[in-house]
Amino acid sequence: MTTRHSSSSAVGRPARPWLDDLADRIPGGRRNARIALVALAVVLVTLITLEIVSTSRVAQWAPVEVVTSREPLQDLPIRLASSDGVVRPAHTYDAVIDMKSIEHLVVGVDLDYLPRQGTRRDVVIRAGDGAEMFRAAVPESYFTEGRFMLRLFSRHFPSGDYTLEIEALEDIDDTNVVAASWFQVSR
Repeated sequence: MTTRHSSSSAVGRPARPWLDDLADRIPGGRRNARIALVALAVVLVTLITLEIVSTSRVAQWAPVEVVTSREPLQDLPIRLASSDGVVRPAHTYDAVIDMKSIEHLVVGVDLDYLPRQGTRRDVVIRAGDGAEMFRAAVPESYFTEGRFMLRLFSRHFPSGDYTLEIEALEDIDDTNVVAASWFQVSR
């Protein structure tokens, strides 16, 4: 049994009765109680950090196999750049997405007709006002599959107009939009 030292303040440590009570209940005493408290604090900080990161995430890559799952899916047609290098929008949206009753939606984009030419391709999602919401390089595995799947988290997509662009990074200062899709989110 661990004995309490009432003179803990005399040694230079303030008296902590709750820690002494905890130390009496844990085998190994005060040292193991402190280790358990530190471990608990680390777990709590990690969980809080993960929650903050997950709530700020607009989109994430999804495996192509998600097509066979029960997740809500939407094909998002893309328009390729014409010979003058401009992607012309349609007179209507390429897709209208209803996100009022879902937590996330997986959009699939066909890459078969996208010119590859060995340069990096970024996917960029922009809000109607042009603000960039998401940017990430398309992983090489998606070019092998011929399509990419992107999970959009509905809490970051209020009703409105959005653009999904695929940019080719030719060099550090030169990016060209090689394909785009215009979609509207309704709630």
